[in-house]
Amino acid sequence: MRSFIIISENILDLQDLNGSYIDIGKAYTTSQSRLVVEGDWGWFSISHDDTIINDFDDEERSAINFTLEDASFYLAEYSNLYSANMAIERMPVNTRQWIDNDHGLICPIDKIKKYILDGIEWQNKIK
Repeated sequence: MRSFIIISENILDLQDLNGSYIDIGKAYTTSQSRLVVEGDWGWFSISHDDTIINDFDDEERSAINFTLEDASFYLAEYSNLYSANMAIERMPVNTRQWIDNDHGLICPIDKIKKYILDGIEWQNKIK
């Protein structure tokens, strides 16, 4: 299983997000804090977990708090690169959101969407 982190300026409503993914497979919430999407292409899940902030070092936490006040954190797990790209591409951006690929890249979601559009593999990209 692979994963990345979504850092959002506001709390994401996973029930609302469900509607963004319903046309690509089976989308459902397993709780108020976890959304799962499955299809022939694979699967991904998005789980709200604000304890993720503790996984960042002091410098990263300072940068996140400076950039996104009162940030919310989400663990996105996925089965393959295609499913990770679908999770990002279809995510509505109604607030400032950043992605941490867990390999040194932390940047705005719009930059990741551009990488996907340009065919650049962002999941293992370092800075």
